[in-house]
Amino acid sequence: GGCARGRFDTTLGFRPADRWLALAETFVDLPRGGARTVKAQISFVRLGDHWPGLQLGLRFRLDGEDGGEPALVIGFWRPDRGEIHR
Repeated sequence: GGCARGRFDTTLGFRPADRWLALAETFVDLPRGGARTVKAQISFVRLGDHWPGLQLGLRFRLDGEDGGEPALVIGFWRPDRGEIHR
């Protein structure tokens, strides 16, 4: 066997205000014997105290000939209080 694929992710974040986070990310998939894929994502996160934060952004492919296959990113972030949830 060995490793069937590799993945390399990078993230750059900026916090312009207490409850806002801006993210720029890249994702590189390197499957053995397959085609490499490279995707980029930009998103903004509105963090909450007692409710889940909301992430909205766009993800698109950088390696395709057709210009990217854009996708909408929607995510929910929960507040981290250092508690153990069971």
